Amino acid sequence: MSSKIGLLCLSLLIPFASYAEKGEFKFSVGTQNHIFDSSCIKSIHYVRQDETGADSLGIYLMDRCGEQLEDITDKNMGKKLTISYLGNELSTVMIVQRLKRSFRISTKDTPRVVLMWVIDDYNVSLE
Repeated sequence: MSSKIGLLCLSLLIPFASYAEKGEFKFSVGTQNHIFDSSCIKSIHYVRQDETGADSLGIYLMDRCGEQLEDITDKNMGKKLTISYLGNELSTVMIVQRLKRSFRISTKDTPRVVLMWVIDDYNVSLE
């Protein structure tokens, strides 16, 4: 009887152990690193085949984090910005305009494994 109770308790705990915690994004410009954790992310959308023919991620930030990103991009116009997820590069772009609360990045050169981590961790629906 005690082994059945033990198995029941174990079966209830397994789903909690398999839950993936949402990771953080790092925005790097030169030697500056800015961390945006999951509390900064309002939502993420995956878009297949946008107008350029590439897949992309639309990232929407909470207001306070959007203001921080706006400040970062305003002060670093013309420099390269690298966006990473859990230490893995998603995209590197030249800052040509001020980014605010939402932006889209091409996933053409993003490793599929890293892209799937983002999609899985943030429960992104595939449009």
